[in-house]
Amino acid sequence: MLIVLMLLSTMTYADWGDTYFCTATHHSRVDLDGERTPFKLKDFTFHLSKEKNAMVFDSSENFFQFTVIGLAELGSFPNLESWSAEDENSKVVFIEGKFVHSFVGGSGVTVNTATCQKT
Repeated sequence: MLIVLMLLSTMTYADWGDTYFCTATHHSRVDLDGERTPFKLKDFTFHLSKEKNAMVFDSSENFFQFTVIGLAELGSFPNLESWSAEDENSKVVFIEGKFVHSFVGGSGVTVNTATCQKT
């Protein structure tokens, strides 16, 4: 029993207020003519805000600068590191440290992927 308790105490779960550092693995745009443009990869951070019920990105100079994307009401489990988030142009899926983002605008779609770790 003591061993089980010791193992459980070392497990970490996500929670509101947690900050994540993300290493970008892909960033590109596909325009309306189907032309793909790759962009320089830039790492980023975000935290989970319970007050805003959202992913809040920091002020670093990257694609997500000062962005706030609200968590979906259904199917989001921050305590299990599994959620989706969206706003009028963006959709994010985050599962166990894997981050996928799409942004659809008038000039095409931008896709970002990253591997994230809780800091």
